[in-house]
Amino acid sequence: MRRLILATPLKRFAFFFAADSALICLSLFLALVTHFNGSTTAPYGEHFQRLIGFVFAAKLLGMAAFRVYRITWRFVGISDLVNIFWAVLFSELLLVVLSLPSGVLPELLITGVSKRIFFVDGIISFGLIGALRISKRIYREVIREEKVGSRTLLGGAGPTGERLAREFLRSMGRDYRPVAFVD
Repeated sequence: MRRLILATPLKRFAFFFAADSALICLSLFLALVTHFNGSTTAPYGEHFQRLIGFVFAAKLLGMAAFRVYRITWRFVGISDLVNIFWAVLFSELLLVVLSLPSGVLPELLITGVSKRIFFVDGIISFGLIGALRISKRIYREVIREEKVGSRTLLGGAGPTGERLAREFLRSMGRDYRPVAFVD
């Protein structure tokens, strides 16, 4: 039973892949709703079916190219969010290029689609995928503020003291709890 619960890189990849797949579908649907101004008579299903394969392939290609799946969930930082941003930007630019009419490429199902859909989809995708990636860290560091460990006074109030405090909270969070800095 314990082996099922234990986190492994494969389980982490499977979780993020499944979650990203759901978020990609949700962001495309929300982009279509935004594009059609929430109209109840708009052909959402037709456009969704036309676009989802291209959007899904482009986003997963972007995430693989920018190594979005090689993160440690509990230590997600700004650099990981920047990688997500570049992956989403790359995928949205790829979709825009594929949607342009061209004499070189054969006409695809995506050709002629409004570029606004891709712009809105990119913003929503970045927000949802970034929120998922940083959620565990927010939970551990902000929401679940456990008051365990002995109160600790840290020497140095500059950038080094800040790094030391973060390291205390990450690795020795149960033993020590920084409460103040002395400069």
